Amino acid sequence: MRKNENCHSIINMRNDTTNESEECIASAVKFEYTLRLFLYHADQRIKSFNFYILLLIATIGGTITIFEKLSDTPALFYAGILNLIIAITFWVVDIRSKHLVNISRKALLDFEESDRWGNYPTPMKNEGEKQIGLSRLISFTYAFRFTFLLHALIGCILCVIYLPVWLSSINKFTSWFH
Repeated sequence: MRKNENCHSIINMRNDTTNESEECIASAVKFEYTLRLFLYHADQRIKSFNFYILLLIATIGGTITIFEKLSDTPALFYAGILNLIIAITFWVVDIRSKHLVNISRKALLDFEESDRWGNYPTPMKNEGEKQIGLSRLISFTYAFRFTFLLHALIGCILCVIYLPVWLSSINKFTSWFH
């Protein structure tokens, strides 16, 4: 048997203590660690987006309530700032999470391309090759970014529209001290 040809059969040999079997076991441990890290970061990214969706629903609901009851006050300006801050914060968190996922993804791709992988299917490599044209646009990243952008846009529009109301309230407040 050639070296690195079939680690799985070498690992299954219980009495083999050669360097080759130790290399295969070390390789399997590295793969398991990388896979777990990838799954952890991917899960963390999805969970943070789910939490963002809850905040999005709450802030949009709060904004609508403020619009219905306090539309002539600067509260909508503050709601716009809150919407903008939440969208930007989670956008930055998602960029970091995606970076961590990509580190593990790169390691898994390298492992798939190594001799240790053997003749097994290469799902990570195949998935990257499939993303051409429109299918590349249909991804979590683009869906997340579109949601963040739309939320930030709502916040910006509220800030721009209600800036004069806020400035007017500031002028009224400062006039008390003159």
